[in-house]
Amino acid sequence: MPTYSPKQPALSRRAGRLRLPAKVTEAALQASDIRFHALVENNADIIALLDQEGTILYVSQAVTRMLGKPPSAWIGERLADHATDDDREALAALIAACGTSPDVPVRHELRMRAADGSEHTLELVLTNRLDHAALGVIVCNAGDVTHQKEMQARLQLSDRMASIGTLAAGVAHEINNPLAVIIGNLDLLTSKLGLGRPEVAIAATAAGHQADIVSRETIGEILQDASEAAERVRLIVRDLKLFSRAEAETRGPVEIERLIDSSLRMAWNEVRHHARVVKDLQPVPPVLANEARLGQVFVNLLVNAAQSIPDGHADENEIRIACWANPDGTVTVEIRDSGKGIAPDVLPRIFDPFFTTKAVGVGTGLGLAICHSIVVELGGTITVSSKPNLGTAFRVTLPATTALAAIPRAATPSAATDRGPRRRGRVLVVDDEPMIQSFVSRTLRDRHDVTVDDSADDALARLRGGARFDAILCDVMMPQTSGIDFYGAVATMAPDQAARVVFISAGAFTAEAQQFLENTPQPLIDKPFDPRRLRMVVDQMVR
Repeated sequence: MPTYSPKQPALSRRAGRLRLPAKVTEAALQASDIRFHALVENNADIIALLDQEGTILYVSQAVTRMLGKPPSAWIGERLADHATDDDREALAALIAACGTSPDVPVRHELRMRAADGSEHTLELVLTNRLDHAALGVIVCNAGDVTHQKEMQARLQLSDRMASIGTLAAGVAHEINNPLAVIIGNLDLLTSKLGLGRPEVAIAATAAGHQADIVSRETIGEILQDASEAAERVRLIVRDLKLFSRAEAETRGPVEIERLIDSSLRMAWNEVRHHARVVKDLQPVPPVLANEARLGQVFVNLLVNAAQSIPDGHADENEIRIACWANPDGTVTVEIRDSGKGIAPDVLPRIFDPFFTTKAVGVGTGLGLAICHSIVVELGGTITVSSKPNLGTAFRVTLPATTALAAIPRAATPSAATDRGPRRRGRVLVVDDEPMIQSFVSRTLRDRHDVTVDDSADDALARLRGGARFDAILCDVMMPQTSGIDFYGAVATMAPDQAARVVFISAGAFTAEAQQFLENTPQPLIDKPFDPRRLRMVVDQMVR
């Protein structure tokens, strides 16, 4: 009969199966339990168990390190209740959907507030194990990707600004052409009317010389050319403001055709020296996107298309921009070029970060990677097809929205809406730029009594003294006291007057000002503004 040392547990074999004594089984279970807790509790990611309603049954210690509250503060709470307001409903719906799909991992990015009030972005992976007899839970893994998201946002903004830097010479060229038309025509008109040097006109008249006779038609042509050139400058400046905005999360209905036109204007000087542009834009519904970020995608794709075509013989090459609606409720934008194409062995890596086929110092390799990231975050797809020496086509497909694209608050009204006021009102203009003061006064003084202050402090003193106005036109960015601070002070001092404020802005270049203008209920008129819109908004305030 075999003998065993005390350290060797006795084994028995019954019915052909090896059985361990109870003590051995218990020790193995204890060791397994210790290893399990060591793995779970020391994991950098949060591991949680949820029931079918999303209530937290267990959560690992990582939640304390990540969000500052111990596991005991989470047990029994619904996970969705800890999400930020914007994410709460989406997470609740996701948990409900996860409960109907066993063993299918579901990913979601969730914003949550830590105990110190800071906001964190967590990447969740939810896996339904409700049907597993030993578990019966939804397993949730959560990693903190806040820093990665911030770095990604900085890289995206950096790439967008680098794109604008690359196009700066072309943008300057596009602005200088219409500026030459404006300055030249105004100088010509001034000369024709004898307004440039009055003493010369007086001397010529005294000598019996006739001044140039300028017909109304000629004056009209000169002013029309100057006006059209100024409109070109306005559109270019508007596009620059759009593409230089830093905010990345705001989404809304975006009109594809208008955004394509803006992107093409930004890239035009790069494009026009390489190829002719053909547009095939079918009517499509707006897409749900962030306008600045989607515009960055289109500009990058247009510049890449242009750079794939050698300089010269632009009339022999083509960049085709097309868009169409798909039966599944999505919209596709295609940018196709007749350039040198992409080699088959390179094509699979085209969206990899820092991968570039351009010469050293020419490309960072981030452009297409960031385009891919932006499109995916917007819930879309971007694909590429290419053949060497036959060209390349990029397709961006995004979900459409039934909402109408927002009409910019600076849009020009139709002539039908430009009706005279019912009564003459009192208007206060607060702006530190004398030329703006003069223009607004000239535009409104035939309809209203206009008072001008060149600082917010002077305007506040006037209101404290009891002056009241039917409309207050206030610049946003001013030295000393800004238009935002002015509005806050007026809201406290005279709420009825705060409701009369109309903001005028040449551009909000701080994050605070941008956020304020997005959230304020007060009207906004962007500079340079259309006189008809200015009169219409003021007339409405007066009425």
